[in-house]
Amino acid sequence: MVAILAYPSSGTPFVDHHASILSIISLLIFILAIKTNSKYYWFFLPIILFLSFLTKQTPTGNIFFIITFLSCVYFLINFNIQKIIYGLIGSIFAISSFLIILFLTGIPFESFFEQYISFPFAIGKTRFEYFLFPLEFSRIFLRFKLIHIPLLIMIYITIKNITNNWLYIKNNDFIIIFSLVASSYAFIAHQLMTINGLFIFFIIPLLVGFAHVFILKSYKNSKNYFLYSIIALSIISTSYYEYKYIHKRDFMDLRKANFDNTINAKIIDSKLSGLNWVSCHFPDNPKREISNLLEAIDIIKNDKRKKSIITEYQFISVILSIYDYSPSQVWFINHVANEKKNSRFFKSYNKLLSNQIIKNKIEVAYLVKPFWQTDLVYEKGLSKDCYKKIQITEILDAYIFQECNSLQDVE
Repeated sequence: MVAILAYPSSGTPFVDHHASILSIISLLIFILAIKTNSKYYWFFLPIILFLSFLTKQTPTGNIFFIITFLSCVYFLINFNIQKIIYGLIGSIFAISSFLIILFLTGIPFESFFEQYISFPFAIGKTRFEYFLFPLEFSRIFLRFKLIHIPLLIMIYITIKNITNNWLYIKNNDFIIIFSLVASSYAFIAHQLMTINGLFIFFIIPLLVGFAHVFILKSYKNSKNYFLYSIIALSIISTSYYEYKYIHKRDFMDLRKANFDNTINAKIIDSKLSGLNWVSCHFPDNPKREISNLLEAIDIIKNDKRKKSIITEYQFISVILSIYDYSPSQVWFINHVANEKKNSRFFKSYNKLLSNQIIKNKIEVAYLVKPFWQTDLVYEKGLSKDCYKKIQITEILDAYIFQECNSLQDVE
């Protein structure tokens, strides 16, 4: 059931999916580390968390703080120097491996920190202020009501056990339930702050499974019909959300797409065989979009100059079997970075764009439109004498680069 609901409604996994799944794996490893006597779980925990963080900062950052806090609580109650050492070794291994990769690939740590920590933090701060709040009952509870049912069951069991014996807060089960509840709200907060489609419902079967376990532990004589109703909740929620979001491809811009108009994507290239094509750009006329794309791809293919491809159709370079020398894969970042010319992010991003041209000796950059927000890639960063922009087709423009002072002075 988790696998069914974790299937992306967009048709292909995106970073939120990967980071959420790795965060869930980290949480499960943490629970196994508590429930078993194995020291190896503490070694692998920081490695998986680090991989998750390198996939996307959120929700990993929130899960990291939850696991770190509860790990400290656990070791205060159950001090074990060997387990702590294994956790430290795993952390050192993850960080060392990452630094070695940065060194081998020639990526300055300052660039990583700025582009992966500082800049996203600035974007996240805005989303935190305007997307998460106000914390309304309808947004937090009613919208995610089927997530809350197993959560409320575990919260009720926890409160009842604490009432009977306050020392229950030192019990491993208390830490596990706390981690599940806190992580669930971390996922809900992430869902509210992201601009992507709804996708966190895949945690429902997982939470139902844990609720089932704790019901059996706390109520050994519980009636079968109650347990069956919990299992039914998982089956019903899986069926409902699979049809509503996944089967119907209810994902942001795809909501307006007419899937009756889809075309076999192998028309574009055999590498896309097995896929049906329709997009938000031409939801009613995918034939026109494919025709435009094929024309643009053919022009790029026949150009033997050193070239860069700037597009949101990220498969083009795969079809052409070339490296696209694209300074960015998510192009709305270009828009955000260029909003304020006096910001350090603008200067840094402009330097990145310029260095991409210089170091790779790019002669022409092909711009395949449309873009989500803006297709002004070099206009705000380079002087007009550094390039000549020409329109080739309806969706294809080209920046032809020329010798100029602003390019030479970048380094």
